[in-house]
Amino acid sequence: MRIQELLFGWLSSDSRVFIGLIIVIIAVVGLLALSSMRFVRIVLESLDITAFVGLFLVNWIGNGGILVPIPGARFIGLLMIFQNAVLFPSWEVFAISGAAMGLGLLSYYIAGARTAHAYAAGDMETASQLAKDTGMIAEADRSNIATTPGLSITGPADAVDAASTGDSNDGGRGGLRRRFSESFKHAQERAEPVIAKHGVLGMFLLCFGPSPLGTAAAFLGGLMRFGFTRYLAASFASKYLLAGIVVVAGLIFSEAARSVQLPF
Repeated sequence: MRIQELLFGWLSSDSRVFIGLIIVIIAVVGLLALSSMRFVRIVLESLDITAFVGLFLVNWIGNGGILVPIPGARFIGLLMIFQNAVLFPSWEVFAISGAAMGLGLLSYYIAGARTAHAYAAGDMETASQLAKDTGMIAEADRSNIATTPGLSITGPADAVDAASTGDSNDGGRGGLRRRFSESFKHAQERAEPVIAKHGVLGMFLLCFGPSPLGTAAAFLGGLMRFGFTRYLAASFASKYLLAGIVVVAGLIFSEAARSVQLPF
């Protein structure tokens, strides 16, 4: 929690968006270059590491590693898993991509835990700002944070209201984050009862799909003080299952394509 606080205090939200987009673009371009120029792989085997680094970073960022929404990054990451499963040893692709997706969601769990910790300490302004900065909660007020099960919050309501409206006049900055915040807010509303009712199984199911529900579940896990060990087991199991399905699909597609007899 302290490490994340230092890192994201140093990098603003807009900076993280810019860095995330640059990393995704570089990773995709690097993968396309390596896959289309097979002779490079034969001559310079050591460059395989570039594809694996790109695979890890895109899936980590796509699942929330830098706490900003990068449009399409989740699905680009799955496409990279599909393609890499054919080009490289499938077990390596499975191990790297599953870990990347799980660690990406972990960033949101930590952010949720930091928010809960700030509220418990009575720092309403910091907690509200954290909730908004992640893009998960558009209006950080008592209706969607303070009433979360398992969260004990004390302090004047006007402190929360002031924090929730403090950046309303941002001169147009952060428009991308605001467009995604409503989607995340709805995902949070749908994810909370599932976690409360089904526990680990609910967390597993929510984290499995490449959608905002997984991100919301991770954030709520930290906010609701969902056990860290149980969260790790559920989230990593779901992401490794997803990675395994995509890898197997890539291998099946590759075998099917090789068996096709062309008429010329």
